[in-house]
Amino acid sequence: MKIYPYSKIPKGTKYLWYLLRAALLTWGIVMLCLGYPVQFAQALGAIGFTHLWGFFQIFGAKGFLSRMPYSLQSKFNIFIALGCVVGTSINIFTSFVDIDIPEHIFAGYLGVCFGWELACLMQEKYGKISPALNAICSISIALAILTVWEIYEFGLDRVFGLRLQQSTPDSDSGLLDTMWDLINGTCGALVGMFSMLWAKKRRHHTDA
Repeated sequence: MKIYPYSKIPKGTKYLWYLLRAALLTWGIVMLCLGYPVQFAQALGAIGFTHLWGFFQIFGAKGFLSRMPYSLQSKFNIFIALGCVVGTSINIFTSFVDIDIPEHIFAGYLGVCFGWELACLMQEKYGKISPALNAICSISIALAILTVWEIYEFGLDRVFGLRLQQSTPDSDSGLLDTMWDLINGTCGALVGMFSMLWAKKRRHHTDA
């Protein structure tokens, strides 16, 4: 069983986390000064999510989440910072509507990374890890995460009257938005899955 204590994290990784948190806090304060309190709250929530890895290391005891590599938190922090600082700002201050494409592609890739590590931990006790099973498990988890996110957006739209899915009573724009989000996320998940398989195969040949 491999443990990743905070004290063993490279300084460069820690500095990256600090930098991304500072960017989120700065963005939140700027948004608050410009009259966007919701975005300020979003920034604070995002900063909280950048501490997930440390939270599970402290309170996860011997659970599988406490054994996830810190590299996942780095990827997640980058995703959160880009989504808030760049994505939300573009949505507020410009009419550019395609920022969702790279965000959902990245989300699909991130979901596969998490699923791959989870599959490795699930097979750990058997002493041999199957890349094929890892691939199936990782892409299934990624697609499940993407689906849950779309359900979350749908719920917010219906409960709070938002337009996260760009729904209108007289068009299918909401359906198209949801389907393109899922398609883009699936593309990112497939890229992540094949890159993981390629890296595993390359590592195997190197070790041989």
